[in-house]
Amino acid sequence: MTYQGNKPGQSARNIKDIIYKKRVYVVLAGILGVLACVIFLPAITSAGAGGLIVIVVIMKIIMNNVNTKERLYLRKERKAERGARAEETVDSILCELKGEYALFHDVDTGYGDIDHIVLSKEYGLFIIETKSHFGEVTVSNGTLLLDDKAPEKDFIAQTLRNTMWLKQRIKETTGLDPWIQPIIVFTNAFVKEWKPVRGIILRNKKYLVSSIEKMYTNRTIATRLWAIHLQGTLLW
Repeated sequence: MTYQGNKPGQSARNIKDIIYKKRVYVVLAGILGVLACVIFLPAITSAGAGGLIVIVVIMKIIMNNVNTKERLYLRKERKAERGARAEETVDSILCELKGEYALFHDVDTGYGDIDHIVLSKEYGLFIIETKSHFGEVTVSNGTLLLDDKAPEKDFIAQTLRNTMWLKQRIKETTGLDPWIQPIIVFTNAFVKEWKPVRGIILRNKKYLVSSIEKMYTNRTIATRLWAIHLQGTLLW
């Protein structure tokens, strides 16, 4: 196994760091706002009870606004952390694959990241999108659902877009037209639907490796891609 490029979960952790900085900024701005109110409190209260009421209302508005934004950023931080850990979990699971293969993580497509790309000499080429959501995964009329509700993003469209991007890039760099098997893996949810959805396999983490090792795509192209990879040529 070879391991190249970014670390698994790197982009999610970068997002978490950005959100953390925003949260700190909001808290500091709130503290400064309250301190300013305290500094000007004597001058304002000298105007009477009305001034005191105004300053108390302003301080309450500042604190409420800070609390609301801080809770929002905390939720986003936790979500990013959960996503990063999910990608790290999938990376450790992929290390159980047999044979010769290479793993690539957080591959930038220009409009988002591909969580994992697996290039296997034996089994072919795979795109894996990792989802850390909880609940039950089902499919209705080609639409992926979590607990019978559409998730915040269209996971199917996202995965297909990334698959087509990778296919086009490999055509440009090698002239080959490989079959790429997309997989969406859920690290916490129960996947009830096992039939491919628009060619995409849905699995929970327990069955990821076995699903890959049951795939036997075009061995000729897979072998050629592996040889090109070993030469140090960038495939995308």
